[in-house]
Amino acid sequence: MQHNDAVEFAGVLHENCLGTRIARLHRYAARCFDQQLRALGMSMPQLEILTLLVLRDAPVRPSEIAQLLVAERSTVSRNLATLQQRGWVTAAQTSPTGRSMAVDVTTAGRSALADARCAWTVAQQTLTDALGPGTQTTIDAWLARLVDPPA
Repeated sequence: MQHNDAVEFAGVLHENCLGTRIARLHRYAARCFDQQLRALGMSMPQLEILTLLVLRDAPVRPSEIAQLLVAERSTVSRNLATLQQRGWVTAAQTSPTGRSMAVDVTTAGRSALADARCAWTVAQQTLTDALGPGTQTTIDAWLARLVDPPA
């Protein structure tokens, strides 16, 4: 009985699951961007963190970065460590206990972000060509509905 239930549910998941489809779409998109950014020694999550820091133009706590990017704190910490090793971010503020800090983008980080423009443009155009020009608007609407669901 359990075997049949599992087979039936596997079929339902395979045919209908939004989660697996969105995860697969994410992997394709991430691979497209990461392939372009690899030559710069950067990944898409690192690009996203640098972008956030440049736009904020002030030190930001890693926990706030994780919240804003809807990312795991440990993932943000790993990426920040890599960005710090490359000299693209620096610890800007540390609490007296040393348990809390904020990070800021360096001049080298701003330069790395600017250098990523061409690679990002290629990946962005590749995905736009594959998915259609209205894709960004559609995804933005989906995200808005998930963040602030209709009543």
